[in-house]
Amino acid sequence: MQRPTNSETPEPRVYINALRPPIGTDFFNFKDALVFNDVILGNSKSSIAFLLRVNLGVQAYSYASGANPNEPDFAAKGGMVHVVLVLDGDMQVTSEYATQWDYIDVEITAPNGFRPSLHQPATGSQEGDDWTYDIHYEEVLPTFKNMGNEAFDFHAKFQDTYKRKNVEENGLWNTSMCRIHLQPNPQGAISERTYKIRALSIFRTSAPLNDIARFNFKAHVRPAGVSDNSMFYVVNKPLDVLVGFA
Repeated sequence: MQRPTNSETPEPRVYINALRPPIGTDFFNFKDALVFNDVILGNSKSSIAFLLRVNLGVQAYSYASGANPNEPDFAAKGGMVHVVLVLDGDMQVTSEYATQWDYIDVEITAPNGFRPSLHQPATGSQEGDDWTYDIHYEEVLPTFKNMGNEAFDFHAKFQDTYKRKNVEENGLWNTSMCRIHLQPNPQGAISERTYKIRALSIFRTSAPLNDIARFNFKAHVRPAGVSDNSMFYVVNKPLDVLVGFA
């Protein structure tokens, strides 16, 4: 993954990524992509308008577990396709005058047939002005090798820890999407210009409709002082993930 630079003060980071199964594992795909690359939200034509630059890299891991996905009774045998998305990026306020915002959202919409099953972090812990966030995912996936003829358990694990100052994050998921919601806490107390994006989202299906699953990413921000519901949007930034295993 291409990790964007971050101007925040570095902090000790607990980071474990054991999401790639052993060499020779069947029915596994991996993709490393930069979904948002210096995308600007705001009115770049006005010297006093609010501007936010967004960079977001995504590592996509797709697995089939429980049964051979190329057999017609895949779902009946308890088969499941899993897509794990690991997000890592930042958002930076680049405007000189308008620097405050009310909230920032990043949403991942699932393609037809997939349902979100996990999103982390859900929230964080506060100590003074600092908010600490933890991502911790572990799961045993019954996977295959030797052309699908030999089963074994793959222990997938991911862990990450990070901090923000005066910015509270809440993560959620429903039947169709996962969302990262950032909000100043207390309101108007923002002192930094760059904000990390780190998250893990998992989507699953027992009956993929196509060999390619298209996930939609949307980022939007509400600048401070906006009296109505107007926002600056970045929409329809797709990420195609291979979920066919022929």
